[in-house]
Amino acid sequence: MATFGSLAVVVLLVLNQLTIGGWRFLHGRARSPWLSVSAGTALAYVFVHLLPKLALSQQKLDGSLWVGAYGFWRNHLYLIALGGLAMYYCLDTLARRSVRRRELGRRAQRGSLILVVGVYGLYYLQLGYVVADVPRPGVGAYLLIAGVLSVHLMGINHGLRDLQPARYDSQLRWVYTASLVGGWLAGILTELKLETVSMLSAFIAGGIMYAAMREELPAHDSARLVPFVLGVTVTTLAILGLHWLQTTS
Repeated sequence: MATFGSLAVVVLLVLNQLTIGGWRFLHGRARSPWLSVSAGTALAYVFVHLLPKLALSQQKLDGSLWVGAYGFWRNHLYLIALGGLAMYYCLDTLARRSVRRRELGRRAQRGSLILVVGVYGLYYLQLGYVVADVPRPGVGAYLLIAGVLSVHLMGINHGLRDLQPARYDSQLRWVYTASLVGGWLAGILTELKLETVSMLSAFIAGGIMYAAMREELPAHDSARLVPFVLGVTVTTLAILGLHWLQTTS
């Protein structure tokens, strides 16, 4: 069940990546309200699911020798989440500056573009592993993660493609797809320690938070409040409902 369920989710996410260029409702002149739904969905997933999960992992790690020996790192999972947010912000800024330089006819910073491709490749790698490592796997859990990550990646893929449409369609979507599938295979074929899984989850939580804020807090007045609130509400209710079903079953 776990292998086939997670495989179905990965296939859905791969189709999202490969076909995002044809989603015309995202590419109009006006900012699509679906991007605000994507941001709201991602934030609700982080605050209602990922962060409580990190809190439980932190409790389990507090008794370990490593944490006990270095009390400063007692909240290291949250520091890692902050680091993920800061890193993705810096890399996204570098990428956008490089694109603007190229548009102005200046020499593009090739190194920053390679770095962004590599780090977002890592981001997709981690997402693939998260899909393969779903706790309490079941139909409800896979439906939830498929819905949340599909809407979330809609915004991520749209943003990455918007930076470099031609390069994304010809090369980058395949690179990110390979990263996603590679992460899923790693999750299926290997079993990492609790510390490693917790750190990956913390880092990716920071990345999701930044991606959501980037989509919903732009430097202009195009944000859509109602779709954003709708995304937060529906996702929160879905996660809480799934948790309730898991605890009562």
